[in-house]
Amino acid sequence: MAFERLPTETLIDIVKYAGIDGTTSSWLSLASCNQTLNRIVTPMLYLKFTEAGRKSVPKLLRTVLANTHLATYVRRYTGSGFPNRDFLDVSDLAQADFAACQERVNAFQETVKGTGAALEDIENWMPRIRQGRWHAVTSMLLLLLPNLEGIEMIDYRHDEAGDMEHALGIAARLQGSGISTQFSLEHLTDVSLSAFVLPQVVEAEDPLGFYLWPESEYLHFSDIMPFLRLPSVQSVAVSRLAVDNARDRLGVFPTENCQFSTKELEITSSCLEGWGLITFLRLFTSLRKFSYSHFGREYEDTDFLPQEFGQAIAHLLPCLEELEISGAWEEFEELTTAREIGSLAEFERLKSIDVDWSTLFGYPSDEDGSLPVVRLCEVLPRALERLVLRHSGGLCCEENLRELLCVVEERFPELKRIEMRGSHRNDSGALTRDFKAKGVELLIHPLKCDFGTEKVIFE
Repeated sequence: MAFERLPTETLIDIVKYAGIDGTTSSWLSLASCNQTLNRIVTPMLYLKFTEAGRKSVPKLLRTVLANTHLATYVRRYTGSGFPNRDFLDVSDLAQADFAACQERVNAFQETVKGTGAALEDIENWMPRIRQGRWHAVTSMLLLLLPNLEGIEMIDYRHDEAGDMEHALGIAARLQGSGISTQFSLEHLTDVSLSAFVLPQVVEAEDPLGFYLWPESEYLHFSDIMPFLRLPSVQSVAVSRLAVDNARDRLGVFPTENCQFSTKELEITSSCLEGWGLITFLRLFTSLRKFSYSHFGREYEDTDFLPQEFGQAIAHLLPCLEELEISGAWEEFEELTTAREIGSLAEFERLKSIDVDWSTLFGYPSDEDGSLPVVRLCEVLPRALERLVLRHSGGLCCEENLRELLCVVEERFPELKRIEMRGSHRNDSGALTRDFKAKGVELLIHPLKCDFGTEKVIFE
């Protein structure tokens, strides 16, 4: 049997195996063998695009301008970032390519007429594309990928000219108006953004892990809002997010009735004060999964207070299913304004909770050093299936677990797993066996610390 006469499924498996090393050289060789393999390989070559140098984005832009069919194959865009990427190398783009870009700009203007878009912003786009400005060229490319499902910007930074905001604004208005076109990015569901990191910062190593990111290496609400305004976007991950008083307080949050469609939101290594987090989260009315990890800044360090976090998620009672909060909470040992998050018992669908012990139980009072009276079984939701408590320990912890054990079948019938991470106490086995008898797996992980190559377990 001739090679090209093999079943399509077999040929696809052969092509996938050829690309198992993660490179495209084998696929390029197969694509040149015959038409059958070329038809199978080509979509795989364009499936995931990763920015790899100052010419890669202009090169793909030129390709999709010349062959719109190839643009339909791209499902994921990853911008990996590199030094001095403010300007891309557009030297390989001919006048015909810039003319094609201008045609697309004209098409954008015609498409969004009547939707309230600022047409003058679109008109000013072309000069920056000709200059090779990263935001201008990249935003043009993204709008030309009709089946794009995911965007990952590993080293993103603020767009002073607003080209990315204008491009995503076009797609958002089209989606909001129910207009389905090749520019509407209606298939885009996943967005991941992290701030630009200077090379010398990346190389800086702190053996204790206490490095504080400088202010210039944080994203702000104004940077991520254009992505969130896309109704199609369901999952958003943001790293190193902080409030910029100059921009965020004065005009980022819309005054009109604005709601984001995002169902999953992950904010890591970030520094948000109560006002910022509360105001921001109120724009999400149907969030199912929320994760936040706090990390201090070098300047104007903001302390995150668990009670303000409780206020920020209070409107999510009917929909929130997964909640994760983490941070260096031990820094609050002498902070009298830090209090417990409050009861989570009223959250109707909350199935998974992953928090520090002190987030639920609060911090010592400066008056007498006592902790607030919180009972674990009183603050957990009935729908709970998984509970993770970090930095726990002491007699209070054991007492709460035993009280929970007594009511678990009646009040928490769906609970299947409890993890105590970084616990200061080791279980003798009795408590674990008692929970197992009631269908709940209890795992206790002792506190660990690495000193050089020696791993110490505190018992």
